[in-house]
Amino acid sequence: MGYQNFTQKTVNKGFSRFIQFPLTRILIALLFITPAIVFHNLLAINLLDKVSGLPGDVIYFVETFLFIFLIYYLYKIYAKIIEGRQALEFSFKGGLKEFTRGAAVGGSLVSIMAVLLSLCEFYNIEKVNSPYILVYGIFRYGIGAYLEEVVFTIIIYKLAEEFLGTKWSVILITFLFGLAHTGNSNVTIQNLLLMSLSHILVLSSFILTRRIWMVWALHFSWNFFQAAILGISNSGMAQEGFLTPVLTGPEWFTGGNYGIEASYVSVSLNIIAGAIILWKAVKSGQMIKPSWKRK
Repeated sequence: MGYQNFTQKTVNKGFSRFIQFPLTRILIALLFITPAIVFHNLLAINLLDKVSGLPGDVIYFVETFLFIFLIYYLYKIYAKIIEGRQALEFSFKGGLKEFTRGAAVGGSLVSIMAVLLSLCEFYNIEKVNSPYILVYGIFRYGIGAYLEEVVFTIIIYKLAEEFLGTKWSVILITFLFGLAHTGNSNVTIQNLLLMSLSHILVLSSFILTRRIWMVWALHFSWNFFQAAILGISNSGMAQEGFLTPVLTGPEWFTGGNYGIEASYVSVSLNIIAGAIILWKAVKSGQMIKPSWKRK
């Protein structure tokens, strides 16, 4: 049950009530992980952008692991100090199994879309690029998906759910997730709405497992298969992939320049998969009532 991830601190009147209010804790949690983000950005600007070739790649790969660990460690400190509990969202028990399942779901959904596009002759391979792109893509999309899920799911969604309950928090976070991509290239209101609907797949995975592993893997594998392997734009941003394709056909099917996140077919597949996972979550008693309706 998701209640184990809620604050264990006793709430009294005054300052402690203010601190334990979920919105306050969202801001505090974000502040706790900010040093890692600042470190990552400063290192990228002052070192990674200036070192090329193998030395730069080695530094980038090492820094990626360090960044992931720092976020993990800082969040554990937050959970212990502010909420008086262990950060069970990062528990390693069963984590590999959940990560594998998430990667399988994300990769399978993108692969199904690739097959459908190919059968309709909307996806045609123009050339094959260096396999190094796949290695680089693991780190690039791994770190991006990790940070997004820590912020949107582990921090914002979880703390919103503690106050609003599961149903209203899903609605809120899907909207915020779409809104966060308004600055991307080739974005339209329709694309943002479709992305928001697809995000139900990710949230349902967290509701079921209450941990980051399946959520992270699902998000990562989707981006990796879509951009690093198939060479399709990722949320409107053109990326060089292992394959360079030529996409044709109607945008409602292909997603156009935005990528398959804006495809009605892809979004439908995501909603179906998300509904199945959410149904399992409901059956296992993972739905949370709003704070004013529970003891």
